[in-house]
Amino acid sequence: ADIKKNGYWSTPAHSFEGWSDIFQTPSKKFEFFSTEIELALKDYSKSLGLEGRSFDDALLNLGISSKGDEVYMPHYEEIKSGADKKEYPLLLFPMELINLASGWIGNPPYLNKTLFDHQLKRDDLFVEVNPKTASKYRLKEGSKAIIRSPEGELQVRIHLFHGAMPDIIFIPVGLGHTAYDKYLKGKGVNPNKIIDQVEDPLSGQPVWWNTRVKLIKI
Repeated sequence: ADIKKNGYWSTPAHSFEGWSDIFQTPSKKFEFFSTEIELALKDYSKSLGLEGRSFDDALLNLGISSKGDEVYMPHYEEIKSGADKKEYPLLLFPMELINLASGWIGNPPYLNKTLFDHQLKRDDLFVEVNPKTASKYRLKEGSKAIIRSPEGELQVRIHLFHGAMPDIIFIPVGLGHTAYDKYLKGKGVNPNKIIDQVEDPLSGQPVWWNTRVKLIKI
């Protein structure tokens, strides 16, 4: 009586090779070839008035260069940026740190104390740059610089790190708040302000690591 009154939860017994219960795919099987993507592309083509024709026009409209079965399988597609590579030769890579809250909620003051001086010193945020890349712009350890993208610019300081991939700037996420108390407000900069608004052509998800930037020594 108590069970009927309060309810209960159970897991049905699993029978061996009951693949239709395991794989939640249209074919009820493991799929290398994603029929979900195929069906979505058919719907998209229909919405464009291209029903019954090849998917080439629909793929072109999405910015997808692959053809055939490759479209429906894991593959690499270069994400196109609106920025000119010659004017903005570097890439910005926002990185999350285990001891730095990366959302809108700020770091507790004592957690800020765990940040090294080559990450945050007073109000200055440091970015990691490969020494070879830094030398192109006559930047040294601790140098002040501006990171500029088509969306805006940030003032930072340089930390030379051999582990950083050349031509990529690694910037911590979680600082640059304009609110909260004296321990957080105005500390560092917020990389989201200069992130290029680019989306993955197939999934529509935002791409956070494709912002083209340039370094300017101060």
